[in-house]
Amino acid sequence: MRPLWSKSSEHELLSWVNSAIGRSWRDLCEENGRLTSSTWHRPGAPKVANFDTDFSNGLALACLIAHHVPFIVKESLSELILDPHEPQDRFHNCIQIVKALALIHVDFQLTPDDIYNTSDVYVLLLLTRLYQCLPGYAVKSSLAFEGNLQALVQQDLTLTNPTNQKLVYRCFVIGDEGHLFGFVEPSHRGKSKTPRRTRTKQISLAGNCPFTLHLCYKVQSLRRVQAHLMLIAEKGTNAMGSAMVFELTGEPCSLQTDETFHFNTTCYRPQLKLLSIRNRLRCEGVFAVRLVESPRKPITDSASTGLGSSLSSLRGFTCKTAEVRFRGDSEEDVDVVFHPFGPGVYAAKLIFSNQSHGDFVIDIRGSSELPLPDQEQRITCPIGLNHRVELLVTLENVEKMHTLEWLARYLLSRPELERISMSRLLLASEMSKILALHNSETASTNGGGLADRIHFRVECNSAFVKVPPVIEVPLKERAHERPMEHFNVPLTISCDTPGSHHVDVLLIAPDDLRRIQLECVASVEATTPSTVYSMKAHEESRQLNGQFSNDCTTFVTDDWSKLAHTQSPTNQTDLECLLGGRIDIKCRVGRCVHTGGTDKSHVVTLLLPKNTLPRRQVYRVETDVPARVLSFPGDHTEVVTQPNRRGEYKLAVSLARSGTFHGMLVFSLVDHELTEHRPKHRLHYELNIRIKSAPPIGTLEVVCPCLEVKEIVLPLKYPDLRTGERLQVMLDGPDLSGPDVVEVDTDQCEYIAQYRPTRLGTSEASLTFYNRFTSEFWIRLILTALPPLPITVAPVSCELGRAIVDTVKVENPTAQQYQLNAEITNPDVYSIESFFMQGEEKEYHVTDNGISLLPLATLRLNVAFQPQEYGEELNAGEIILRCTEFRELRVVLRGEGLLPSPTREVTVKSDVEGTKRFSIPFANPFPYTIEVTHYVTAKKCKDALLERHLEAFEVVGKKSQLLQAKQTTNLPCAFTPSHMQIYEVVFNVGVRKLSPTDGAPWKQHEIVWSYPVKGIAVMRGFQEPSPRTLLKEHVYPCEEPTPNRPARIEGEARSSTSFRLCLNLAGYLDNRERCGEEGSFTWSFSVQTSGDDLLDAAALVNVSVKLRRESCTVDPMTGVANLAFIGTFEPPRSFEIMATLSVTSVIGGEWQFPVFLQARRTELVESKITFFSDNLHKPIHRNLLLDSGEP
Repeated sequence: MRPLWSKSSEHELLSWVNSAIGRSWRDLCEENGRLTSSTWHRPGAPKVANFDTDFSNGLALACLIAHHVPFIVKESLSELILDPHEPQDRFHNCIQIVKALALIHVDFQLTPDDIYNTSDVYVLLLLTRLYQCLPGYAVKSSLAFEGNLQALVQQDLTLTNPTNQKLVYRCFVIGDEGHLFGFVEPSHRGKSKTPRRTRTKQISLAGNCPFTLHLCYKVQSLRRVQAHLMLIAEKGTNAMGSAMVFELTGEPCSLQTDETFHFNTTCYRPQLKLLSIRNRLRCEGVFAVRLVESPRKPITDSASTGLGSSLSSLRGFTCKTAEVRFRGDSEEDVDVVFHPFGPGVYAAKLIFSNQSHGDFVIDIRGSSELPLPDQEQRITCPIGLNHRVELLVTLENVEKMHTLEWLARYLLSRPELERISMSRLLLASEMSKILALHNSETASTNGGGLADRIHFRVECNSAFVKVPPVIEVPLKERAHERPMEHFNVPLTISCDTPGSHHVDVLLIAPDDLRRIQLECVASVEATTPSTVYSMKAHEESRQLNGQFSNDCTTFVTDDWSKLAHTQSPTNQTDLECLLGGRIDIKCRVGRCVHTGGTDKSHVVTLLLPKNTLPRRQVYRVETDVPARVLSFPGDHTEVVTQPNRRGEYKLAVSLARSGTFHGMLVFSLVDHELTEHRPKHRLHYELNIRIKSAPPIGTLEVVCPCLEVKEIVLPLKYPDLRTGERLQVMLDGPDLSGPDVVEVDTDQCEYIAQYRPTRLGTSEASLTFYNRFTSEFWIRLILTALPPLPITVAPVSCELGRAIVDTVKVENPTAQQYQLNAEITNPDVYSIESFFMQGEEKEYHVTDNGISLLPLATLRLNVAFQPQEYGEELNAGEIILRCTEFRELRVVLRGEGLLPSPTREVTVKSDVEGTKRFSIPFANPFPYTIEVTHYVTAKKCKDALLERHLEAFEVVGKKSQLLQAKQTTNLPCAFTPSHMQIYEVVFNVGVRKLSPTDGAPWKQHEIVWSYPVKGIAVMRGFQEPSPRTLLKEHVYPCEEPTPNRPARIEGEARSSTSFRLCLNLAGYLDNRERCGEEGSFTWSFSVQTSGDDLLDAAALVNVSVKLRRESCTVDPMTGVANLAFIGTFEPPRSFEIMATLSVTSVIGGEWQFPVFLQARRTELVESKITFFSDNLHKPIHRNLLLDSGEP
């Protein structure tokens, strides 16, 4: 750069600034990320033509600093206002410029006001200083730090002072991750313990001497970290050195972990584990969880299996947990599923990241073996002949589809699962995309996908079975374009040695591996080859032959002299009982491998004591062990021992069923000739028989969410049984149920059991089948209980400001009772009013004890929905039912807020020319502040009456006000009728948002609540006096005239009195010609006061008074209607009541007349009860008859 001392220095400065603006303006705009308020494009770059006004907004200086010191932009120039039109915006930019220059320690006294109210001389001095120092902030070199995670890495930076004077520098690091870098004291350099590091440092560079600066970096994160080291010369020293900037980068070189979790399973068999993770950083906070998996390594014996090149594009691990909150040194659980789609060794890392504390890594390893055979075949072929076999294989990999379905239920939400479950091809395609390793698109489904054919590589582990190297399978039949379901695999078998040979045939395609197991039986007697084919669903249910190591088949009894005496069961004194010993028989269901054993029995030879007499001995054999367990070959129940020999007797233990049996075996002497010489005796043996179960014929994994029922369908094939035979079934395991007997239909049948999990976890169970003609066989069940599936309730709709109650059904198909604690995520919208069990009428309210979900019952929750927004937004929520057995059950609630409809009519009454104040209650249903405006509009009526209706009602007070969220207020109004008529208007409450961004968008600007109001004009009527009354009051004036006094209706109780009322309806009536019509007036009584508080006065008046209109006339001069009533007064009892008779006209208006009702008693005592006592202290009872006519 040219020195600033030429004649055109000012022009040079302006060109320098404009050049920096052109190069850095775009980067400055992208970093700020702000658009102008008036346009949607990036604002234009500033142009500098002078030294005063063009620099006052700070943008030109910002571009100048960003061009020469680009790493400072993110630190202090990322909050600029790029279009500063207002003075405060320009001053804000000036503050940012001062902060940026102070951060890089530019030696120039500057304040924001110096830039805002600048002068050309001051700007010229500032630019001159920046022209000299800013080029020195260019990065001189980079320094890289690499190390293990959580390690402290040290590096040395050598500096040289080329001058003869001493230079003093201040060293510091800037950047978002600058706190990870520091300086190490020379005394701590290279120590094994963590050295002490500092954030800043002051160094002195001697003249013409090198200096080593020791730096360190704490490897805390897995991402690449960048910062800048700045060396600024200290002020006040004799010699001022130029600034020096170095770029510092840090990244981990390897991921070392202290803990490793291992998984082991076979292909297509998911394994779910709950890993207990301890925070290595020993800090509290929320850590994001991320799983990174490396490509699978083939198994070590790939040379023999040929699977070295079969690499799956699907990952083998899945972690559903997104984040974990650690509390110090505590352990937290993380769910990880290992679901291998190919054999080999899997490796992945769980990375736990926290922006403040750093990262730590956990290793997880998985080992997968070859999948279980898809099918098995038994092939019998002659020796020395080529036998050609066609294997029928399903196109769909059933085991893989089961794995994908399990993962879909585990990972996806219920709506997503319902969407992709409509098609198995769609489910496999979507799950393959989700499980793709390193974002690879996997379109193959069971070897299919979008291609029109699949290529299977065929491998075999036997030399005498020849297979084609590759099989090409079309996905559709060309003739009919129908999807293929099966394809054939040709084999050629040539056996030279007799015996049974087990062969594995592998079919390998992208993300698809099949295993077919063959049993080739080569025999000399076989003349023609034969093939017995059985799919896995129809495989023969025969028990495997077991192995038993203890070959104890002969039991030798000691001599008579060594046998112990035992007590006789019948306490006979002449019977000598000897204990021959204890015979322990142990074997296993299936073929016995002991000496003398058969396929169905375990034979034990029992040698009796030696016969020392010259005659033979005959013993009768008896036992209490069931005959189905222990039998005697040939049904021999006697044994003969010859002189000087041991008697030999064989026992056959049935190996058809497992179990433990205990009993006695008794040999009773029956030789009568011998009994003359010695007493009778018996020889007892204790029998302990234990028959172990053989290995299971198969293992079935069953996965079911809690509160659901999973049917387990087991197809069984048993050609040895006749149709109609039954198999006994024994279920051993939790939460299993099923029939105890299954009947064989033809040569195969199905057994259906049900799995109803009650708590989370994995357990083992067994299903054992037995028939008297066959040996037992059993199937191992691995039961996995998942959390309950969310219950999605059908959306409900409700008007704003109102609430409805909907019923949510929760079924419990298990025999377990649960105690649920309810939690609502949106309590402003949803609440649980009560709950009850289906079939019961009693309802319960939710208390601190929670909700009881009874066994085999259906719980119904009465959930109240009160929308808080128009539309569906902000109206969603969840009810989380928590319990210790299955953690939580989520009930997903969705609702829609509708526009309000007119409410029920509000009736208000007021005297004519009088004013009645009333109020309309209104509650703000929204979760934000609204503006409420209330006004009155008229209903549909004649134009002549429209103005009269509106003038009768008036809004009192402010017509507009602000209501806070969920606030309730009363909106006042006044009713002032001028005519005797009915007034009908609509009281409207208009609601508007203060800001369009509040809540969800509305389709209109205002929402209106309508309240129909009916106003009734009331006038105090008066009686029409009779002529005699008028004459009497004229002669003898009274204080209160007769028309103003209340009408009196008097009579005796339990009697009938007739009366007549003449009433004047004062006031002007419209449509007076209708007054004479039938039904033009209605009347009713209302009670004001009564002498007895316990009296039902209203009911008594309605029973006692019967009115009928006699006539109705209208005075043509005054327009006053005269109404005459005749009636009867029939009081059932005595009373005095002050009531009001209200007469209402159908054409409008209401007149009220005070009426005094008095029913007198005929006697002071209406009945008399006499009590006679014959004995003191003895109660006396009498019956009191009451009149049912009294209300």
